[in-house]
Amino acid sequence: MHDMIYESRIKTHHMGKKLRSFVERPALLKDVLDSPGDRHQVIYIHIPYCSNICSFCNMNRSLNRPKSYYIDLVIKQLKYYYQTKRFRESTFSSIYFGGGTPSVLSPEDLEKILNALHKYTNLEEDVEITMESSLTDLDFDKFKTVTSAGVNRLSIGIQTFSDRGRQLLNRRGDGKFAYERLDRMRNHGFENLNIDLIYNYLGETEEELKQDLKTIEKLDLAGFSMYSLIIMEESKLGRKYQEFELNDSIKRDKKFFDFVINHTPSYEYLEITKKVRPNRDDYQYIRRRIAGKDTFPLGAGAGGGIGNLALMNPIKIDDYEKTVNNPESIQGMYFKDEYFKYKKAIDTLQLLYYDPSILKDSRIDHRLNELEENGYCFYKNGKYHLTDLGIFWGNNIIDDLWNIVIKN
Repeated sequence: MHDMIYESRIKTHHMGKKLRSFVERPALLKDVLDSPGDRHQVIYIHIPYCSNICSFCNMNRSLNRPKSYYIDLVIKQLKYYYQTKRFRESTFSSIYFGGGTPSVLSPEDLEKILNALHKYTNLEEDVEITMESSLTDLDFDKFKTVTSAGVNRLSIGIQTFSDRGRQLLNRRGDGKFAYERLDRMRNHGFENLNIDLIYNYLGETEEELKQDLKTIEKLDLAGFSMYSLIIMEESKLGRKYQEFELNDSIKRDKKFFDFVINHTPSYEYLEITKKVRPNRDDYQYIRRRIAGKDTFPLGAGAGGGIGNLALMNPIKIDDYEKTVNNPESIQGMYFKDEYFKYKKAIDTLQLLYYDPSILKDSRIDHRLNELEENGYCFYKNGKYHLTDLGIFWGNNIIDDLWNIVIKN
């Protein structure tokens, strides 16, 4: 058995240019929206504003406060969807506020958009409404506002409770501040509270990581997403530590990954970058997207897919406003049917398994057999399941299978 088939680790799952071979043609959104709806659909709402930029971030977001009319534009786009056949005939099991930092919005704007969602969307009885947030933007008054308006899942960008690590990553407030705010939310009875954890950041020690994991256990959080630090060239850290990626050994990365896995026994895997308390966080958003349900995008820079159409709203607010005011002209890229067969099959690996019954493809089966021989997965009850080693290399495996499909 070989411990390492891949030379370098892919830490994020973004396909990008690789999927161009599956594009059939440009197509108008309005034509797709004229088709029948479905159950368990998804809405993604993008809030491209932050009150603070993390040192590792290279995303397109603004430090400015949200424009006063931004939420009005989002609601106007929602109303347009509401007028269409596909949206009106659909029910929604998951809504996700991403960014940016959605909690940077005022309590009034947050309540306004949440009320609009209840009014113009066929929400399922147990709908999951997730909001990404920072602790400094989500004070207790705002926390009560969003939870009373239906937010039942929070994803907080903690990254680390270490004071030194928080300073390096440009997180506001020290570890004590972060702990106390999360503890107050838990004591208020909020169950589905999740955080982001970054491991293997510059100079991190095993003791610092151990304390982070102890704090997660002590807070009894529903789950945590775990990411090895990626230093992007365009980020503040990337400009300061350009040589780091060259010195970031896979051996050290694997050591810290194993440390996370071995020191959180009361949490179980939900996907390749997430562990949860059993029965506390089912993360419907990712499950529905992988199952191929529609994702209706709202907001500047929001991406999604409706039927075979992939689309992304303009990133610049002024361009987004023009789009909202002229929705009949919105275009996306129409993908071939075969793309969705591969996507549904391969992307299930994000949920730690591959089901060959979804897609019959000897090339993929052959590669998975090779991976099984090398300890990356095992075959049981008709499915290939990732081992811990396979989870560590999960994005590489997904990328590997897509390359096999695209090259042939």
